[in-house]
Amino acid sequence: MVPQISKAQNTGKYLTDKPGNWVLHNNLQRTGPVYDPYVKNVTGVAEWFHQNIPLMTNPRGFDLQATIFGMWDEDYANRVSNYGLRCELNFDFQLFLKENGKETKWTVEPSSLGVLHQQYLIGTRP
Repeated sequence: MVPQISKAQNTGKYLTDKPGNWVLHNNLQRTGPVYDPYVKNVTGVAEWFHQNIPLMTNPRGFDLQATIFGMWDEDYANRVSNYGLRCELNFDFQLFLKENGKETKWTVEPSSLGVLHQQYLIGTRP
């Protein structure tokens, strides 16, 4: 055996001082009297995190992307047990990296911090 020095995953440099951006994405493709208040309320939750969590208020070294997801199909409301909308709010941290002389981003894995993974109650059924 010949001893050898190796470097593990040291192919780039993180740009920890670079200012980042906050972006909110809405992945819902629906509008109307049920969905508009839903998006408004979940957006309010995302904005609360953005304004009150120091890491999210002034991102440095990464871009912060918040994404609103809704998970249901056309038949979802027809089932009696489904009285709300399932929702998910994720915050993805995309680190700035300089690799081989080129600036790039790396989405941290696990790729997101999930905040809402539940049913958002918009009303009840008798």
